[in-house]
Amino acid sequence: MTNPRRSRLTLLLVAAAFLTPFLVAVFLRFGGWQPPQTRNIGELLQPPLPMHEISATRGDDGTAWTFENTEHEWTLLAQLPARCEAECRATLEVLPNVRIALARHAGRLHPFVLGSAPGTELPFPALRLAGELPAPLRLQPETRVQVFLVDPHGFLVMRHAEGFDPNGLRKDLSRLIK
Repeated sequence: MTNPRRSRLTLLLVAAAFLTPFLVAVFLRFGGWQPPQTRNIGELLQPPLPMHEISATRGDDGTAWTFENTEHEWTLLAQLPARCEAECRATLEVLPNVRIALARHAGRLHPFVLGSAPGTELPFPALRLAGELPAPLRLQPETRVQVFLVDPHGFLVMRHAEGFDPNGLRKDLSRLIK
């Protein structure tokens, strides 16, 4: 015959073993705790900035572009400086390799170039934006390319500032696009 007191104690211990991690997670989440370091290399924009009100037109064929989609496709915006010098051109040469490194997921990234630099061959189609641009897109880089990522829901979520490491961009993209 089993002891009812012992059975209850066992049941309470099993319930506590399952509920304790959940309660700790709830406490940490709503207590405002953040991990000291994140895995992303680019700068997360907090809060994400909506791109829904911005009208975009592809420069190569003049068709309209929408940032929001249902196919889980991301948009990469490479913003050029006013004058594209040697460092800028070197970055533009490497950017297509970042997309190629995504292998079978490369089709889920749509890269565009914002701005123009006379005498510079662009690796991706140009995109013209109209409307009230989010603050990070209004500031044109001084000497180097900077890259922004727009998620499938139409929000500007990440920025790789001037002088970014293309390998870091590739790592971020490989984590995001799966």
